[in-house]
Amino acid sequence: MIEREGDSYIETMSKPISWINKERLYDLYVNQGLNQYQIADLFGKHQTCIYRLMKRWNIPVRSEFAYKCSVCGCTYIVKGRHSSYCSDKCYYKAKYQNEKEIYREKHAVSNKALRERYRAQFFALYGPSCNCCGESKQEFLTLDHVQNDGGIHRQQSNTYGIYRTAIREYRPDLYQTLCWNCNLAKAIYGICPHVGVTQW
Repeated sequence: MIEREGDSYIETMSKPISWINKERLYDLYVNQGLNQYQIADLFGKHQTCIYRLMKRWNIPVRSEFAYKCSVCGCTYIVKGRHSSYCSDKCYYKAKYQNEKEIYREKHAVSNKALRERYRAQFFALYGPSCNCCGESKQEFLTLDHVQNDGGIHRQQSNTYGIYRTAIREYRPDLYQTLCWNCNLAKAIYGICPHVGVTQW
């Protein structure tokens, strides 16, 4: 007795098969070239049922095997060793789904380290303290667009890209170090109340 939860069949292989015979299965598989999954779909059965019938009736199995991808569901042909995935794309997609929490933690650590590295390089070039109030604690500092065009720049690149551009080009006329208070005041009011850093 073969019983598998969720499959579309419960067959007793020792009793006669009414829905197909050896000649019909041989014709579909050998003469018409259908694979086991396609034959199973024709009769509303499971591929394993077709495989066991072929073994029972000594129908030779082709050297190329057809499998269903466990990710996208497509049927694909392989030689030799069986794989559960039709492509590297599906393999890595399944791998990510199985290990996404691990990847998420690794990416979070990696992104934090990258962000701190870019910030340290930027402040080394553009000054380690706020150009307006003199705040020097790095946690309070940020990159400021001198010409207040940060919105446009952010549409073209992400935060890391902006820092990379500022470091690579070294343009004190476009970028400067400000603390978050002065940066926000300059963006809202056009002038920082501390010293008078004005809009361009």
